[in-house]
Amino acid sequence: MTQFEVFKDGKRKVYEIQDMRVAKALRALDGNPGSQNVFLKIARGFTAVKRIGITLTPDFILRNMVRDYMSANVFSKQGALPFKDVAIAMGDLWKRNDHYYNWLKSGGANGAFLELNSKYLETDIFKVAKETGFIENMQNTLTSAIDVLAFAGNIIESAPRLAEFKRTAKGASSGPAVFEGGFASREITLDFQRMGLKTQALNSIAAFMNAQVQGLDKTARTFKEDPTGLLLRGGALITAPTVMLWALQHDDPRYQEIPQWQRDLAWNIVTDDWQLAQSDEEWNGLPEHLVKDSPDGKLINKGVIVRIPKPQELGLVFATMPERILQLMLTDDPQSGKEMIKTLWETMVPNITPDVGAPPLEQVTNYNLFTGRPLIPHHLEKEVPAYRYTEYTSDSAKVLGKMLGAIPLIQETSIASPIVIENYVRGWTGSMGQYMLRTIDGALTKSGIIKAPETPAWTVADIPFVKAFFVRNPSIQAESIQRFYELSESVTQVMTSTKNQTKKGHWDDVEYLNTFYGEPMAKMDGWRKALSNQGQFIRDVYESDYTQAEKRQLIDTTYYQMIEIAKLANSEMDLMKKTMKDRTKENP
Repeated sequence: MTQFEVFKDGKRKVYEIQDMRVAKALRALDGNPGSQNVFLKIARGFTAVKRIGITLTPDFILRNMVRDYMSANVFSKQGALPFKDVAIAMGDLWKRNDHYYNWLKSGGANGAFLELNSKYLETDIFKVAKETGFIENMQNTLTSAIDVLAFAGNIIESAPRLAEFKRTAKGASSGPAVFEGGFASREITLDFQRMGLKTQALNSIAAFMNAQVQGLDKTARTFKEDPTGLLLRGGALITAPTVMLWALQHDDPRYQEIPQWQRDLAWNIVTDDWQLAQSDEEWNGLPEHLVKDSPDGKLINKGVIVRIPKPQELGLVFATMPERILQLMLTDDPQSGKEMIKTLWETMVPNITPDVGAPPLEQVTNYNLFTGRPLIPHHLEKEVPAYRYTEYTSDSAKVLGKMLGAIPLIQETSIASPIVIENYVRGWTGSMGQYMLRTIDGALTKSGIIKAPETPAWTVADIPFVKAFFVRNPSIQAESIQRFYELSESVTQVMTSTKNQTKKGHWDDVEYLNTFYGEPMAKMDGWRKALSNQGQFIRDVYESDYTQAEKRQLIDTTYYQMIEIAKLANSEMDLMKKTMKDRTKENP
């Protein structure tokens, strides 16, 4: 396309561009290039909704602030970025003072992920607050919650950029120093507008694809320009505290049960809070590491696990990989090497799965592309689809699941599962969709349309927005439970093979399978039944008339028992696998 149109004095005029380089440059300014076919239009619509639903939530904005500040300290060529400078820059953004306008003039604002809302470019908020009273007239400028979140998100993301601009420009309002400051501000984290036409097209259907590409590119470019500086800053600011934290808590059973994908994405700080048990029921059944004696009775550790997000690619290189290497070298974890390769692959290869297609793909494969774990937990696979849900599934998704489950054509398909329904909402609308489901739950319950049982007492990991910074513990996602089901898959295959060979009368093959796998099959079947029974018990407790506090206690205690069973089963399975390898060597 080499033509563009303008309106002059109300009349449309079309101009032809002679230089193709200029034409390409102008086309690159379009945020949604590419084919205009119906599929791409639909796909871009889903991606736009998802991008808004993820980025315009308080938990994302706060996590992004942490990640950006850490990245800025490593990437900055001016040295460590004091948080005081960032706080002052937030004030500059709010007041729209000379520093802010010089930064806009430099082009530094064009690298942000969250674009400035035009309303706030046209409105002098500081002036409104001074002349009319901001608190009394907030509705004059902040007319909706989305506007508030967009504005807050932009200020938080832009503050490190403006702070870096000020440090580089050193007060200049014109000349080369201003443009040098603008370039530095765009490069202090990621320049999200740095992409070509093909990447723009892909990024329009995969919300964060370009962010992943730019993160890898920025890290590689920084290493090429200043390898010593990057290694020193990354090592001092990220690796050193990571190693110390790992050394302090890697042998804590609570840390070991945090799902590996959560350990890869965040620093998890296990805290202690020993409280006196009020009754025997409160501590009975808990694992030994959570209970200890005192002169006044039994003490229970009710400490929480705090989650601090790591910067994306820098976190992988300077935090996650050192953790994995330490885990591989200093602990008896046979999975560490395999998991480390998997993490590297997932990070190095950008995700180009269209957002519109991700939930259907996850439904068909029963595989969560983000966590790398089954979408529907193994212990629910034998349930009727409409009853495949956990105690954390929204009531509105359960109602919709039963409605879909009543339709003959789809009642036996997984689309009727409330877990799958929630995954569609999350995959297409992000966290905002999840919060909308919870809001609908409250409205349906209050109106009497649904009569849901009382939920277990909330923990800090259940509080909206706040829960982004805490790990749910214990839960069905515990590392030992998930690893047990992964190990059991191979045994299940052997059981199927044994059954099929028996039907065919291939007795030599049956004898071979029983010789090598008979013991694992028998034990695994027992362990699976034990975990399945406990999973059913949790569902029964959730539906029961117990108080909220009693439900929380019974459910958490049962999860801890499931973890202990899984740990025992995993250790025995590892031993049996080693024995089977030895037998194979002796009887090839």
